[in-house]
Amino acid sequence: MDPQNNISTGKKSVGPIIGTVVIIVLLIIAGFYFWGSRIASQQDQDVLTTTSVEPVSKSDEVESIENDLNATGSLDIDLSGLDNI
Repeated sequence: MDPQNNISTGKKSVGPIIGTVVIIVLLIIAGFYFWGSRIASQQDQDVLTTTSVEPVSKSDEVESIENDLNATGSLDIDLSGLDNI
């Protein structure tokens, strides 16, 4: 038996390490993708449930428009500058 055959040459395979790193990176990217899509779907549901538009009249009379604005509730819109237009 040759003693040189039993001695390890010290070379290690880098392929499995690179493969493992690539798989871990892909799993992290997939996790962020699914997490982002879940957050986006929750935000879409929140918008749909909190935004409800009530029907308004089709009249363009000032009194009718004011009644429609009063019926919509508080919109937190500053309408004080409309008189200057």
